[in-house]
Amino acid sequence: MFSILLLLIVAEDPALQQTGEPSPVLQIPFTRDVVNFLRFTDRDQSLEIGTLSGEFSTWGVRRQRRVSTVVMGREVRAYVPSSKGRVFTLHADGSVGLRTTETGEALRSFEFGDEGKYGKRRVLDIRPLANGRCLVVIHDARMVGGGEYVEIDPDRGTSPSPWRTAPVLCPGGKHYGVWLDKETIALLDSETRKRWRVIKVGTGWYAMVLSNDCSHLAVVNASPGTPDWEIRVFTTADG
Repeated sequence: MFSILLLLIVAEDPALQQTGEPSPVLQIPFTRDVVNFLRFTDRDQSLEIGTLSGEFSTWGVRRQRRVSTVVMGREVRAYVPSSKGRVFTLHADGSVGLRTTETGEALRSFEFGDEGKYGKRRVLDIRPLANGRCLVVIHDARMVGGGEYVEIDPDRGTSPSPWRTAPVLCPGGKHYGVWLDKETIALLDSETRKRWRVIKVGTGWYAMVLSNDCSHLAVVNASPGTPDWEIRVFTTADG
């Protein structure tokens, strides 16, 4: 979401706008639905689109047509791509599914709404991890200031996670970004989880985006009580 926001804000800068308006190579209308997942696949020849209603479609970019449409279940609040043509889905009831992108068939389902250590548990979000795995962010009703994290391996199932804050995986899959405190971000190797860079970004930042090769880091901030936003971009080599 924030990478799209970054593009929109940059595009509003007159100094960066190009003359003329290029024609889109593909234009897809959606009505009465919310698009909450976009991903290029097949060496950027295909575009996968997931919606809140559970409709998951694949479009050919060059062929400019819909290749397939499947249903991933009811009210899918988040999608996380996995491996081997599979995707994790977070549903309104808090369950997490593992489905095929080809047919939408449910391969596995994971429930987290039972009584946890601190009372009733509720799934807040799912995040991508390296090697096709998924991180489940869970809130415990009586836990002050946070929750817990569970990892899902598409082939092995669930396991407790060593993460204490939700990491951001770069699209290339080789590095994570994690907040150390309110003004510091650490970049970690996704395989060894060893610290690679530490970058001071200042205070008040609440979201980050990593470039595909993790050479750049962007952070987003909104000024309290105003409509003003600020985005800062850092090169990770300067960390």
